[in-house]
Amino acid sequence: WLHNEWEYLTSTKTSATLAQRWLEQMASAAERAGIKIQYCMGWARFALASVQFSAVNQMRVSDDYFFDLLQVYDFPDNLYLGVSSLLAHSVGLRSSKDVFWT
Repeated sequence: WLHNEWEYLTSTKTSATLAQRWLEQMASAAERAGIKIQYCMGWARFALASVQFSAVNQMRVSDDYFFDLLQVYDFPDNLYLGVSSLLAHSVGLRSSKDVFWT
């Protein structure tokens, strides 16, 4: 969950360059290992930054999956993925939705 790393590390909030280096190092390691990266639970800034890294090819566009058994919500949160999907597509990423667990 990219947003957690960003929000809860003091270093990413006090350095103007650390987050960029972190993304660069993840992408570089993935390229050396021959694997791809999915950005999960990232903000729009991560999607925009992904255009710099060929190792990044997916972005999770939904929140954690849940089923609203009590029907508290008019529309389940896990279906709000239209805008995020458009953003992912516009920067060349494939959209990924959180899984359905049975």
